[in-house]
Amino acid sequence: MARTDKWKVKSWYSVIAPKVFDEKRVGDVLASDDAGLTDRLIVVNLSDLTGEIPHSYTRVNLRVSEVKGKTVYTKLVGHELIRSYLRTLARRRMSLVDDVVKVKTKDDVDVSVKSAIVTANKISNATRVSLRKIAEQVIIERAAALNFDEFMQEVMFKKLSAQVYPKLREVVPVKRFEVIKTEVVKKKASKAA
Repeated sequence: MARTDKWKVKSWYSVIAPKVFDEKRVGDVLASDDAGLTDRLIVVNLSDLTGEIPHSYTRVNLRVSEVKGKTVYTKLVGHELIRSYLRTLARRRMSLVDDVVKVKTKDDVDVSVKSAIVTANKISNATRVSLRKIAEQVIIERAAALNFDEFMQEVMFKKLSAQVYPKLREVVPVKRFEVIKTEVVKKKASKAA
């Protein structure tokens, strides 16, 4: 019985970014068939999508939504800042306040938003709580006012951070506010009764 080489069976598919990124071709993936691509997660650097070097510390998560011939179409499902960039944010004698909030966008998409606040000095637990509340309130309001694509653009291009930052500075000196990670929350299938 002859053995077939697995690499010879596989073929290359072009990956197309979502409309948010002008359906730009972002690369190629290897798969043996269309079924092997369904629901696959593809991670792309934001600077590859925008052509701007300052966005190189942001990764964009795309999920395969449709395969047509040798072309793969994707949808945006989240983003994440790279770890080496996150390590540069906090130093000694500063406080790092992490938070995770679940929001719903105007077009009814559930998104988990993980953020980090870096303060200039050490702060108390009560101050941490008030900073989290302020950040959560702004994030929830912006998500409710925008559809998913608009909200993700505000997050990835730092417009949301620019809205939260001045409100945090009213409470305590803050060095930075960053949205570290976003992720679309998959809805669980309800069981038929």
